[in-house]
Amino acid sequence: MDASSEAHKMWIGTFHRICTRLIRMFGAKLGIQSFVIMDTKEGKNLIREILNDRGVEYSPYMVNEILAKISSYKNNLIKPAAVLASQKERQLFADVYQEYQNICWKRKTFDFDDLIIYTILLLSSYPDITDWVHENIKYLMVDETQDTNSAQFQLVKLITGDNNVMIVGDSNQSIYAFRNARPEYLENFASAHPNTKLLKLEQNYRSSQTIIEAANAMINHNSFGTKVQMFCDNDAGDKVQIYQANDIFTEARWISSEIMLAGSKNFSNFAIIYRANAQARIIEEEFTKFGINYTVFGSQSFYTRKEVRDLLAYCKCVVNNTDMTSFKRILGTLKGVGKVTIENIIDYAQNNCLNFHDVIPAYIKSHKISANIQYRLESVSRILAKEYTACSDILKDVIDLTDYRKEIAMVYSEDTAERLSIIDEFVVMTASMEANTESDTMGEIIDQIALLSETKGAEKAELNAVKLMTAHSSKGLEFDTVFIIGAEEGVFPHANSLNENTKNAIEEERRLFYVAMTRAKRKLYITRAAVKKNGKDSGYINTRPSRFLNEIPKHLTEDAF
Repeated sequence: MDASSEAHKMWIGTFHRICTRLIRMFGAKLGIQSFVIMDTKEGKNLIREILNDRGVEYSPYMVNEILAKISSYKNNLIKPAAVLASQKERQLFADVYQEYQNICWKRKTFDFDDLIIYTILLLSSYPDITDWVHENIKYLMVDETQDTNSAQFQLVKLITGDNNVMIVGDSNQSIYAFRNARPEYLENFASAHPNTKLLKLEQNYRSSQTIIEAANAMINHNSFGTKVQMFCDNDAGDKVQIYQANDIFTEARWISSEIMLAGSKNFSNFAIIYRANAQARIIEEEFTKFGINYTVFGSQSFYTRKEVRDLLAYCKCVVNNTDMTSFKRILGTLKGVGKVTIENIIDYAQNNCLNFHDVIPAYIKSHKISANIQYRLESVSRILAKEYTACSDILKDVIDLTDYRKEIAMVYSEDTAERLSIIDEFVVMTASMEANTESDTMGEIIDQIALLSETKGAEKAELNAVKLMTAHSSKGLEFDTVFIIGAEEGVFPHANSLNENTKNAIEEERRLFYVAMTRAKRKLYITRAAVKKNGKDSGYINTRPSRFLNEIPKHLTEDAF
């Protein structure tokens, strides 16, 4: 039997997908018989629930801050007890973290970080499971290792044991410190493991020699990371074009003119890369005036649409009758069923020890409610009480037995067609996924969909339009011509990195600029505005060129006019 015939046995997936598989296989050891994955929005809803129960007033910013902090704790393997004992952390954050984990465990609804944490717990607590993993996973390859955090790297070590591991990455493209990425794991791996064989892949097949030399020179100003000596066999190509406009409006008009003068009817050859999303507004306005097709890459993806999340909640709740978050979401889609009614139903379930599959009939019998609300609740109850073997069958019943489509059309009259098409597409996609996967359980199909919910608008990548995107969103992409805009101190590098005034913050900004530069294949423009509006008043202030401009050798650049 040749090796290719064994390829189907390979495990290929993200950290979260591999962890989901291991927990499904061995979670019973921890008391996890079944579970569902809680995405970011559901995590925020749980934070709001906890704060409401505590009588704490909160803002959307506070909810985001707490959830990000909880994720940071988990990524750095810090348990709730350690946070509670710390004098450096806000007591509210510590208390919410503890309660958040308690509720997630009770409901068996795990966020993405939990998938890794519980897999680490499995592999570090049960030698028989670890032995099985080491016996069945002899070789491990980890891509983009510069982006791993402490928890992920601990997982890599536990899965590997004494077996073979290959890690792949580029420390100079580590741009996710805000996600707790620790590029030092990649950078120090060879020195920490004496038997490591180091292979440097330095030939670039994408960009011109000039772009590569410019990027090399700029990134080598960093003290952290392997010094880059990229080379290529491509032509020298055009020099890097540097343009200074009077203001951001002139900058946007000039970029529009350059694209039109290029004479290419294929707008997808062009990308505009910026440091912050707010910079796109002026570009969008000017492109509209010039009649230039564009799309903001990284906007709301299919999997984060309300309609998808609503329908997925039905599937989650059928599979897990203790998933309060999904149950609340289902009830929230019903016309006439408001927050008070939802809370009353939840309280009734808890006070009478009823799961969410059984509570609605009991609640209807014991409460006086309108005929319309009773009809809608009974529709949901029929779905939750039914036995299913496929998520597509659940979705079919939601469409047939509830007024979901009708109510979506009534509430969102301005974009009804688009929303209804999202519903139809999700039904088709789920059926297709079931037909083309080896998974034979609804839980695994739900896992796949939930894991996809973090994707960022890749469905727009093939449109014949100029792509507008942040430097973070640009990673992994390539374009014939790239414009990096806003090359000013306080913009790129970002003001936050200047306020931190630390070498690490500036070096990450430089790596981000390096990523942006190396998206260009043939032509690279870097633009800036000489003045910008002062946010404190109606006046304008002079800007300073980005330090990264001065780090590109002059013989590789020329002023554009």
